[in-house]
Amino acid sequence: MTAYYVTTSGSDSNNGLTEGTAFATPGYAAGQARTSGDLIYIKSGTYTLSTSSSNVSGGVMSVARGVQVEGYQTTIGDRAARPVIEAGSVTSTGAIYTAENASFNISPGSNVIALEVDGNSNFTYGFSFFTQYSHGGVDLVARNCSTGFFGSTSKTGHIFNCSAISCSSRGFDGISTVACLADQCATGYFAGEAHMRSIASNCTGSGFNNNTLPHNLIHCVAYGNANGFQCNYDIGNHSYCIASENSQYGWFFNNTSASPILNYCADYNNTSGRNRATEDSRDYQPINLTADPFTSASTGDFTLNNDAGGGAELRQIQLSGLAGVNGVFDVGAIDAVVTAGGGNVIVIED
Repeated sequence: MTAYYVTTSGSDSNNGLTEGTAFATPGYAAGQARTSGDLIYIKSGTYTLSTSSSNVSGGVMSVARGVQVEGYQTTIGDRAARPVIEAGSVTSTGAIYTAENASFNISPGSNVIALEVDGNSNFTYGFSFFTQYSHGGVDLVARNCSTGFFGSTSKTGHIFNCSAISCSSRGFDGISTVACLADQCATGYFAGEAHMRSIASNCTGSGFNNNTLPHNLIHCVAYGNANGFQCNYDIGNHSYCIASENSQYGWFFNNTSASPILNYCADYNNTSGRNRATEDSRDYQPINLTADPFTSASTGDFTLNNDAGGGAELRQIQLSGLAGVNGVFDVGAIDAVVTAGGGNVIVIED
């Protein structure tokens, strides 16, 4: 295992083995770290990729199998400020994954942590993070690209605490998410087997568009999009989700004769209504709100408020029918408390 360092003051003629002898470009470091277990530490700053950068073809930087890339500010592991990798003037040159933005091709078993990729609004065919199979991605931001996070056709990628901002196509495509945000994208989440505690806001298309089956959405929020949740099939599960202030439907089912199962899902002020479906028998315990449930969704605060008819209706809902567990849960992506039979308390909050 070898650790390599990248800083804005480094040089690709260095050996890259310490911060004092760091490389200058992430692409060059990725070209050296080719053995499973190798590490690449990128210090906070802005790095502009170009077609002449080592290990970069048309803006695509490939991370080898089993290699971890991690951003840091002053000390390894602090993750206090993400280094920014931007596209600059990169254009497509027939890369492995044709792209016109700074990109990562994340190979099986690799892990990428605390980085931001700015596609510089070069939207054509652009991916910020292309993930394959059993990879990891934590605390990543994709900005101003076409698709923020794209999973391989196996749909087995999983990422945590990542954001896709102002992506002209899709924020997350074919990838499962936990605690992620898609904001101001064309579509927030497309396909992907599962999304948990993830939020889609202000997307010009659907917040969540699940065109594959089966799929599971748990504790997710769709706010201020066109349709909140859109589905093409009737095999799926949506539990403890909120559709609020979407300009069309809260839930839009292309197959109007059947729909995925909805469990304790809430809606508020969706222009065309809660559910575009003729079959409502799968909509269990629907919660129709009469007030805004969020503290300040317009500023990105999706914690539940305490307003009657709003957030207060989504708090401390009694959990029943689950053997060995007594307690309550909250609906939505933020703030949930479940008390297990043994007395342990699990708290998930932003």
